[in-house]
Amino acid sequence: MNTNILLLSAGRRVKLYHILQEELALLFPNAIVIAADANPAFSSVCAIASSFVELPFTTDANFGFALASVCNEMNIGLIIPTTDFDANALAIALEESNIPTSTQILGSSKEFVLKCQDKVLTCTIFKEANVNFLMPLAPEDFEFPLFMKPRYGYSSEDCRIIEEEGDLPKSILELEDFGDYIFQYYLPPNEFQEYSIDCYYNLKSTLLCAVPRKRISTRGGEVSKSMTQKNEVYTWVWENFSSLNGATGPITLQCFLNLKTKDVVAGEINPRLAGGYTLSHAAGANFVKYALEEYLLKKTILPTENWKENVLMLRFDDEIIKQTGQ
Repeated sequence: MNTNILLLSAGRRVKLYHILQEELALLFPNAIVIAADANPAFSSVCAIASSFVELPFTTDANFGFALASVCNEMNIGLIIPTTDFDANALAIALEESNIPTSTQILGSSKEFVLKCQDKVLTCTIFKEANVNFLMPLAPEDFEFPLFMKPRYGYSSEDCRIIEEEGDLPKSILELEDFGDYIFQYYLPPNEFQEYSIDCYYNLKSTLLCAVPRKRISTRGGEVSKSMTQKNEVYTWVWENFSSLNGATGPITLQCFLNLKTKDVVAGEINPRLAGGYTLSHAAGANFVKYALEEYLLKKTILPTENWKENVLMLRFDDEIIKQTGQ
């Protein structure tokens, strides 16, 4: 049985790499975590990893073939995506039979992934769950301020608040690029608190664990200050998303809690381990262990609420200094 793990787009996810190492060693002492990156010389994880490989960008046409080669040569039992691009590329590679049968993917179905990455299609998931969500607005329905974001965006790139019509880019006003963006009602932070909910779904798309993380502060689209909480958001996710067709492994739901009415409004879904998952792990939600046991040991994982609330995460920068040949 192949038991090595391949961490895609390793980048600077040093904490996640260490978590994977620790959990893998407990179950498979001889297995290793292999970091993969398109530019390993400039990856913090690759700089400290015991083993790493260079893979093309997931948008490269040769990615699937290169991935298959790595999986075969390095006895990869489980691939873990860390970006939306990873999730999409893996779904395509699996469909095109580029993934060896001895290798599994910690990810959801291709249909589910595509719905999550297209923020217009994500609305169909929320409609089926019968929950309130941020509906994309047509120009005739605009009420300022608006929140503008790319329809297929990632890491909060090119998101902005539009205070008035004059703030709209010319290409949007002339409808040249309108289809590439969506516009939603702006939810002011003094009235709505944003949450990320780390969820783990088994292979039957049944929710096993959910951890709401209050997003206190973000930087570059990634949370920098966050706290686990069991509140109305926790009740909401179990009541409405206890099963989710096509979702398997870790996904992250984004939502907003109305601080006055306590109603919850759904926002987005990321079909992968979120950057802030390390907080949920520290609080006791061990998604990595669930995945290793379910995918590699074929164990049945039971639902759990055994994690701690009010655990605070404060991120900071660190450096890796090393001599190079250049």
